[in-house]
Amino acid sequence: MTPQVAEAGVRWLMGSLRRDVELQFFGGEPLLALPVVRRAVALAETSARNAGKTVRFLLTTNGLALDAEAVSFLRAHRFHVEVSCDGTMSAQDAQRPTAKGTSSWLQLRSGVERLRRAGVPYQVIAVVMPEDAARADERVAALAAMGHRRIQINYALGRPWTGAQSGALRESMDRAAIIAGRLGVELVNLTVKRREPVVLNSELTVDCDGTVYRETGVCLEEDFQEMKRRFRVADVRHAGLFETYGATPFDNFAILASAYGRGAMRRTLLSNLELGRSFAEAK
Repeated sequence: MTPQVAEAGVRWLMGSLRRDVELQFFGGEPLLALPVVRRAVALAETSARNAGKTVRFLLTTNGLALDAEAVSFLRAHRFHVEVSCDGTMSAQDAQRPTAKGTSSWLQLRSGVERLRRAGVPYQVIAVVMPEDAARADERVAALAAMGHRRIQINYALGRPWTGAQSGALRESMDRAAIIAGRLGVELVNLTVKRREPVVLNSELTVDCDGTVYRETGVCLEEDFQEMKRRFRVADVRHAGLFETYGATPFDNFAILASAYGRGAMRRTLLSNLELGRSFAEAK
């Protein structure tokens, strides 16, 4: 993303009618474009001061670029950070090897330790695949043993879940809740901060080229290219008032049903919705 596109996104958000706004950086890996993030944050802070607004910054990272410079910047601007960490060394290396195919484990742990020492608020997010559904509690136990105090388990989106896999995940999340309670760890899934079903998310995403998408489509990664057609709403450089692009969960359900009510993605969508509904009921 160029600085110009990032700043167009900031101006669009800050021109909304809301007094409190949230700006999240994710990718890809946003820390590989730290100068762009810096410029966007500077503009957002200036705009917020001038308009009497509050802006909250979030950043999602794989943790491999959390060097001293990045951590100092995140701390100075009061970021909340979400770090992808799949719970154990074997899970991390299976699901998130480096670009060279090597282990990312030690580099990740080093980066998160810098965050912790600097006092930057963060949470770790572990993604559970359908084939590992029964092991969510093991992920939570492993992450808690590393000293992480806020843990979130994400079920893989855009993947079909069988009834047996969904049941195994719910049972392992019940065990995870017991472990978290015993260890004094916050399991984010059980709080109101975690909105379910995730595929009905109403956030708006600005892509690198300036195209704005409904987040509900970005979630379904197996259909990513087609998503660009189905869920495009505007070009950020020419978008109208921010609020005119808002959508309720019901609106998003209608869009998804129209796009995936038939065909190969229907089973995936229904299983993701059902999983999200069961997570919401467990809170």
